[in-house]
Amino acid sequence: MQYLCEERGSSAPAPQKHQFAFCGLVYCGACGDEGNKRMLVGELQRGKYIYYHCDGCKRAGRKPKYIREEALGRLFTQALEGLRLEGPVHDWLTGALKSSHEDERRFHTEAMARLQKRYAQLKGRLDILYEDRLDGRITLDDYTAKSNGWREEMAHVREEMDQHERADAAYLDFGVALLELAGMGVELYESQDALERRRFLNFLCLNSEFRGDSVKVAWKKPFDGLAQSIGEADPEKTRTPDLSDGGSRWRGVLDEVRTVALSPAEPTTARLAGLKGMIPRGASARGRPGVAR
Repeated sequence: MQYLCEERGSSAPAPQKHQFAFCGLVYCGACGDEGNKRMLVGELQRGKYIYYHCDGCKRAGRKPKYIREEALGRLFTQALEGLRLEGPVHDWLTGALKSSHEDERRFHTEAMARLQKRYAQLKGRLDILYEDRLDGRITLDDYTAKSNGWREEMAHVREEMDQHERADAAYLDFGVALLELAGMGVELYESQDALERRRFLNFLCLNSEFRGDSVKVAWKKPFDGLAQSIGEADPEKTRTPDLSDGGSRWRGVLDEVRTVALSPAEPTTARLAGLKGMIPRGASARGRPGVAR
């Protein structure tokens, strides 16, 4: 008897009696070329073998490509290798991130002092302007025009101050957590069961493409930029932790982590909680305790 996993978005999902790791995560490249990204479905054969294929290819008259779950899992392991950071490189990046955080903190402190001074100046001008209006030294039109302009500038200054406070709050923790997850991604993935793997990949990836015998992973932000910067630093994938040049070839990775950590697109504290939720308590990329090798 065969048990199929449901396709994402299907109106009447089939009963699922087995946990499939990759359902809803991988679409068929051949169907994607036709503008219809159909998800691979999994089925349990002979009570123990799990295969994935595309039902859309059957309906289109093409012979669907079947792939064992173990083989598909190995393809994702290879993709996760693109995020791997070896111990010495991870340590150097973490140290450099901490050093850069001191620079960021000084920048934020100086910026906050400048903005607070400007805010106080504007408030003082408004107080004087109000007294001039009460004493009849300026007209109502002049008072309205000047006060509106200064209040608008005060709102902009307040917004800048809020941005600096948010950016500094969890910058270092977020950057370190991002490096930790990148450093132990393969070990975490290989130690998990099907449901945990699916949750882990869902956190890291958008829908990935299956074509032929390969999978092209579409990383979610910030992992897309991190994978690209690691690839540029180590195009041969030697992962040789050569830091004799002061780590210059890894500075692109550091810049990417810093850019992501300071991004205002999403509150850093919320992104930090998501990252830490993926890392087992007590685990670290350097020693990786508690994670099966």
